[in-house]
Amino acid sequence: AAGWGDTVNDQGSASGGVGEVPTCTVRSCSPGSLLGLVALIMAVVACALAVVKSHVTGAPFNFAVGDGRWYTLYATSLVVDHDLDFENQMRDHWGDELRPEDVARRTPRGLVWNKYPIGLSATLLPGTWCAHQASLLLHRLGAGRWCKPAGTSVLYQLSALATVLGCAWGTMVLLQRLLVGRLGLAPRTATWAVLAVCVGSPYLYYCVRLPLVVHVVSTFWFVLTITLAGAASSAADRGRVDVK
Repeated sequence: AAGWGDTVNDQGSASGGVGEVPTCTVRSCSPGSLLGLVALIMAVVACALAVVKSHVTGAPFNFAVGDGRWYTLYATSLVVDHDLDFENQMRDHWGDELRPEDVARRTPRGLVWNKYPIGLSATLLPGTWCAHQASLLLHRLGAGRWCKPAGTSVLYQLSALATVLGCAWGTMVLLQRLLVGRLGLAPRTATWAVLAVCVGSPYLYYCVRLPLVVHVVSTFWFVLTITLAGAASSAADRGRVDVK
């Protein structure tokens, strides 16, 4: 029997005496839990960096910077304005970063032309809609400017960050499973390999500094496609799917 003060073992079972709450160490946590913890830490770091930048520059708390402003226009314009006329969103929220050439190029219908694809906004759309509904409710209750239902306030930013880093967590979990299932790596080895690549590459920078640029989300969809294709191929090899 486990003695007083015992902790969770490498298999994540067993533990201490009467009234003791089992602890979970890095060695005993499941790969999904460990990778989820890393994604949570990324979220905290991203928020901290955005808060510091806002304090130093006086700019609003905002993750949609650089190309991310263009990528997210589809979602905010659809949810807030119910159209794809981006000009008012750009003029209202881009401030001094709006250049004349940004609104000069037009589509045949006279709308501002956006060269960036819609995939990131499509991924953000459910969270953006939920943030908009919450912002509308809080704004009606007099909560203040921080929840202004205009597409760029705090709730929109946090919902977008949660979606992107949820995708980052999904990417890491899927990669870990691919390394275990396809290459035969030990689960712990595969987990640390994924962490080494994600933390030791520009992927980390995009997660915490530029989350609303498309790279993190596009990586998730790419890895998910590979995973599903591999699963379909394995099922076909076992005779469960007729692939012609």
